[in-house]
Amino acid sequence: MGKDYSFHKVCLAAIFFFDNASLFIPLKNAKSGELSAILTAMAASIVIYVLWYYAVDGFYRSKGGTVFSKAVCLLLIAALLFTNTVSAANFVDYMNGEVLIKNAKIFVLLIFAAICIYVVSKSNEAAAKSALLIFVFTVAVMAVMTVISAKNFEAVSLKELFVGKVVKRASFYLYKVFLYPLAFAVFSRFAFFNVSVKKDILGFAVGSALITVCFLSAVLTFTLPFASKIDYAYPMSISVVNIGELYTRMDGFAYFIFFFSALVKCTVCGLGIKMLLKRAGDRKPFAKTAILMILSFAASYIV
Repeated sequence: MGKDYSFHKVCLAAIFFFDNASLFIPLKNAKSGELSAILTAMAASIVIYVLWYYAVDGFYRSKGGTVFSKAVCLLLIAALLFTNTVSAANFVDYMNGEVLIKNAKIFVLLIFAAICIYVVSKSNEAAAKSALLIFVFTVAVMAVMTVISAKNFEAVSLKELFVGKVVKRASFYLYKVFLYPLAFAVFSRFAFFNVSVKKDILGFAVGSALITVCFLSAVLTFTLPFASKIDYAYPMSISVVNIGELYTRMDGFAYFIFFFSALVKCTVCGLGIKMLLKRAGDRKPFAKTAILMILSFAASYIV
């Protein structure tokens, strides 16, 4: 294929894992040991991803065109559509509730869906290059915001963050936020030139680090009890950032971060669906992928 896309794959995995999960960190009714629970849930999700990857890899290497193969393709497509629907719904709800005027949800969704389907229509290389740019933008913005926010940070007990009912809360986080690795496993095996799974694990680890930064920024700004009562704690922690008297309400940067990360996640789902349809023998996989994604986006508006 000419170019080595290994680093692009790391960036893709990181942004996919980061996605709008960081919107909900920490979850409601956070307890002592919340950071340990989040780290445990992320580690469990990575393990689940590896298991899924090798399961999908076995399917990839199996003989295609059989009734069983087509049935598995349909099940995997359903899983990707579910992931796409949840990601789009989370992002659009956030934009509609925090950013835009009331009842603007449909317009945000139409713009988001159009861009996503357009990217899916392009080559996998285009998605990889886009993910690299989004990753650099996300890391740069988060680094700057963390440094600027430092003056607002309060002291937090490490014991409060690490000691508590870790297993119970980790299960809750895994169920609510991190149980979507199958979509990336399908995409990784079918749509991304079979770059080493180690790159995916590294990407998920980087994504975990970004999520941890979101959690710590929110908790250090508001304290754990208060941060857990805010619907979108990390964007809110950015909203209190200011540079002098001129630059205030810096949370506009958060809107772009979550727009691009949700776009990456939905694009991964779309490309995975396209490749699965091709595997099932469809001669026009993009046309059917576009239709399925439109239906998925419509479902995200309803839910």
